[in-house]
Amino acid sequence: MKAILKRFFHWEYSWLCLIVLLTLVLHLMIIAIPNQPLFDEAHYVPDARTIINSHYTNRGEHPPLAKLMMVSGIYIFGDNPWGWRMPSVVFGTMGIIFFYLMCRSFNLSRRTAVLGTFILATENLYFVHAGIAMLDIFTVTLTLLAFWLYARRNYPLSGVAVALAALAKYTGVFAVFAIILHWLICHRDKKVIFGASLAIAGVSFFLLLAVFDMAIYHRMIDFISELWNGL
Repeated sequence: MKAILKRFFHWEYSWLCLIVLLTLVLHLMIIAIPNQPLFDEAHYVPDARTIINSHYTNRGEHPPLAKLMMVSGIYIFGDNPWGWRMPSVVFGTMGIIFFYLMCRSFNLSRRTAVLGTFILATENLYFVHAGIAMLDIFTVTLTLLAFWLYARRNYPLSGVAVALAALAKYTGVFAVFAIILHWLICHRDKKVIFGASLAIAGVSFFLLLAVFDMAIYHRMIDFISELWNGL
């Protein structure tokens, strides 16, 4: 038994698994508390119901991806706190994983990465948003995915992840400025691929916006006007 534990704690991802397990258990213990919409859930939960029942959104000022995630939760778990909040729990958990991987890809030590991941996972605002039906955790998680992919020099997929972050909440677009700044200061490599990746981010945003809007409205809409009105 001692040998198994020793081998486990020498494994690269042992502490990450423990952090993920701890936060996941805590979220599942309190996911139904309260059993009524909390904070801005009072806007997003009714809107998810509108999307399901009427194929329309009352929150046109926000992009569609995070709203569709909430809809998927209701389809899978029912119109209850589990359905409203489970997508946020899943994405919050994924965000913890992406953050650790990002830290390691930026050549931080395992101890530093574990400490930073623990601080993120238990930070009050992150923990709260990872357990309620609001947009922010989806944007944060997809932004962390974009940063991890960028750290691995996978610039095209990082561009797609930035597009997805912006499709969860428009503020996700700011991730691209952080990536450009870091690239100019630290890398300046693969210039053609990096430039193409910025174009990929823009093209991916508009193509996926059309697809996700169709998933809501069940028809083609003027998504450019919808985007403009949202901004």
